[in-house]
Amino acid sequence: MPISESRSGGPLERRPQLLQILMMAVWFGLVTGLVEAVGFLGLQAAGLLTWNVKVTAIDQNILWISPIVDLMIALALAAVVFLVTRVVRFKQWPVVATGVFAVFFWYDFIALTGRLRERGTLMLALGLATVVARGVSRAPERWLAFFRRTLAPIALVALLAAGGVKIGQRMWESRQMSRLPPPVPAPNVLFLILDTLRADRLGCYGYARPTTPFLDEYARRAVLFENAISSASWTLPSHASMFTGYEPFEHGATLEPYDGRFPTLAQVFGSRGAVSAGFAANSEILTRPFGLPRGFIVWKAPFETTWDATRRTLYGRRMQKAFESRYLYAYAPRKFMSAEEVNHLFLRWLDGRPDRPFLAFLNYMDTHLPGAPPREFARRFSEQPRHVNFERLVAEDPFNPEDLKEISNQYDASLAYLDSELRNLFDELRRRNLDQNLLVVIASDHGESIGEHELIGHRTSLYLDQLHVPLLIRFPGKTPEGLRVAVPVGTRSLAATIAEMAGLGDSGIPGPSLSPCWSGGPCGESEILSEVDKGGYPGADKHWPVRQGWVKSLLTEKWHFILQQTGKRELFDWKSDPLERRDLAGTPEGQAVVQELMNQLAKKAPLRGLPAPDHSAR
Repeated sequence: MPISESRSGGPLERRPQLLQILMMAVWFGLVTGLVEAVGFLGLQAAGLLTWNVKVTAIDQNILWISPIVDLMIALALAAVVFLVTRVVRFKQWPVVATGVFAVFFWYDFIALTGRLRERGTLMLALGLATVVARGVSRAPERWLAFFRRTLAPIALVALLAAGGVKIGQRMWESRQMSRLPPPVPAPNVLFLILDTLRADRLGCYGYARPTTPFLDEYARRAVLFENAISSASWTLPSHASMFTGYEPFEHGATLEPYDGRFPTLAQVFGSRGAVSAGFAANSEILTRPFGLPRGFIVWKAPFETTWDATRRTLYGRRMQKAFESRYLYAYAPRKFMSAEEVNHLFLRWLDGRPDRPFLAFLNYMDTHLPGAPPREFARRFSEQPRHVNFERLVAEDPFNPEDLKEISNQYDASLAYLDSELRNLFDELRRRNLDQNLLVVIASDHGESIGEHELIGHRTSLYLDQLHVPLLIRFPGKTPEGLRVAVPVGTRSLAATIAEMAGLGDSGIPGPSLSPCWSGGPCGESEILSEVDKGGYPGADKHWPVRQGWVKSLLTEKWHFILQQTGKRELFDWKSDPLERRDLAGTPEGQAVVQELMNQLAKKAPLRGLPAPDHSAR
């Protein structure tokens, strides 16, 4: 039977072919987007996503962006199908159109988990699409009628989902605000995390290049901690420690999302009637699915820019991957909001904030490698700024020295840009008369290796280039100006410090608070614990210490002891050897120190899976 006739004998209308193809495109685009959104949400909630899919976390906003993105792609496919069927004059156009759109749908659906390889996903999608196309070929008019009949309800569902997300967010925020108790007298708090910033790249920490003129000025009016040590060498456990005051092995957010077992700083502020708002450029880990925004009524991270929203859809992820592999990082859209965008979101909220004390948390990602500094800043640190394939450089052994130098230049240029935006932020606060009754904490969650120990990046080890971070605290009239504290302190103390200085009373957050460091009391801890769990995730290179198992370290006023799960021990006199080039664990003095610190580490943290000591050599 010719395709131009239905089984009932009526002719199949081919003249309004473009409109019919567009109608099919809208149908498939909306259905694909809705199924994708619900599928992503369900798989994420069930913990069935692979790491590289899960790390680009999604929330309820996926319900509006997925239908929009998939609709745009489907309409583009419709134009191609229409042109092909006109040029080739293929009479069975409903079969061709349905086959193309069905591949589009099934590929999206099958690829959601990220567990199947690309070729297998495509082959399976083609097979299922062939089955669908054959079904359409038997009764094309009936299928076209079905698409027409169901299009309006599907469009209505998509509109309700999108509207429901936006309205629901506002209703949720209003409800959380209404539940806050009457506020207790407290200062406003500004907690700034300069993500992935190592301390030794700031002028106020001795760096010779002019990367941080504003922060250098600010440090002269603040308390500067010369040796602040992070609890971990990557975002999730370090932020969880800074928000709760607990060690990584205690709060449990070492690889999986934070489960809320301890109250966060934002929750404590909320219990005292203050409103907490977060603005995070790190829209991968600092998201509600990863548990860190607990207690924050307002949280702006993912879906705040058009590209960030798009890249969280299935096809958006594919587009990002194609950009990064084909055009490297030079032309790929930035994954994260810039410092200027973070400031804009915060200041917009600030101007409409409720009349309550606030805790505002701002996270900046500009110094996260691979860098993408504005060209005007790049030219300050490199005579001829150029793109470096970061992923290729990381995999090289040894590193290309010229590429490594350019990456270092980009890091400095990115920091200089961030510093300029921090100056703009504090100018705006001063213009709003909000700079006086304001407790400011400026720190980083971890550092960054740039060639040290043959490593680039972070979450690879616990050397000081990944743990030593800047820390500035200023509260006008309450903190001394220009004080430099040399005693090592841990960043997990920041939660207790902020709660105490804000006058929140018995917060329940474990200390120690750092306020005694300038008031004459005991300062910091005698031993600072840092941890990172085994990194068996995509991209973990075989020579990374975390590839072999967990790594833990203990830092004292003189020593930095690093223990790997394999049993490997390293010991550095970090004061005389800040770059940790001389491992003293095998020296006579070092052996005694290692044994002592090994015992102390065993008291502070569990050492599961550590091989039994080998006494055969004795």
